[in-house]
Amino acid sequence: MARDLTASLAFGLHHAENDVWENFFFPNRPEAAGQLTMTEPYQPGKIPVIFIHGLISSRTVWAEVFNELRATPELLERYQIWSFQYSTGAPFIRSAGELRAQLTALAEHYDPQASDPALRKTVLVGHSMGGLIARLLTAYSGEDVWNEVANLPLEMVATNECTRGKLAHQLFFDPHPLVDRVVMIAAPHQGSAVAGRALGQLGDALIDQDNPELEQLLADNQGGFKFDERGKLPTSIDLLDPDQPFLRVLSGLPVSPEVHYHSIIGTGRHLVLEGWTDGIVRVESARMRGVESEQLVPATHTSIVRDRRTVTELERILWLHAAE
Repeated sequence: MARDLTASLAFGLHHAENDVWENFFFPNRPEAAGQLTMTEPYQPGKIPVIFIHGLISSRTVWAEVFNELRATPELLERYQIWSFQYSTGAPFIRSAGELRAQLTALAEHYDPQASDPALRKTVLVGHSMGGLIARLLTAYSGEDVWNEVANLPLEMVATNECTRGKLAHQLFFDPHPLVDRVVMIAAPHQGSAVAGRALGQLGDALIDQDNPELEQLLADNQGGFKFDERGKLPTSIDLLDPDQPFLRVLSGLPVSPEVHYHSIIGTGRHLVLEGWTDGIVRVESARMRGVESEQLVPATHTSIVRDRRTVTELERILWLHAAE
């Protein structure tokens, strides 16, 4: 009998909230919190593939990729497709913490006895800033992230235990035990010059940074945090600026040697001063040391997700992952 693999996907994406700009400009509203979503009910024995969108985007950007994968029966037998949607105006380290927490909660709910090995072979696929989030889920923070944020030890911060716990969760982390492979598509590991240009500065200025909890934390710890000295809280665009020290710290964090890494890089533009680029991210910025494969695709930053060569490379990686 024929099976319609597209209808449920089309229905879900058609009725998805179109709140991309709200999530960017108002990152602290409750509706903008990160959300891990399954396209179908949890299926034990199938490997999760989690797709993470980029800046000023949403999970709908993956529609064509989802459709291609779901139309390949052999892949569909091995994988279950999930997506992570988050506020792209917030610092992406916060979004990484939200995904980390939801993955942990999901494992505790669906596999409390850790009896499903497929769940511990999870694949992350991230486009643009989503690639940076994916990488952070495999990184060791040590003391480096905290020391770049604060001027005093965590235990000396004047706050309640709930806020202290949130700080510890977001700024101290190890590789998540469920993640086994990461595919980064046009990920700006060394930032993007666009973040420092007029358009980036305009977007940065319009992001609503109203966060009473964090403002209270700064008020109770005068001079205790470095972003307090800079006069404003960091935004996602701040953290994509190549001149941002915090970005250099995050991109320099050691990652798990147990995880497999792959890069897909756009080369759709050639600029005199920047060389090959996808129009947003230079090739050098999208490169990461230690990857198992690097695929160059002659596409722009937005079109690379839909490019057939990207989908073909992703399918190759998933076949490899299933075989291993």
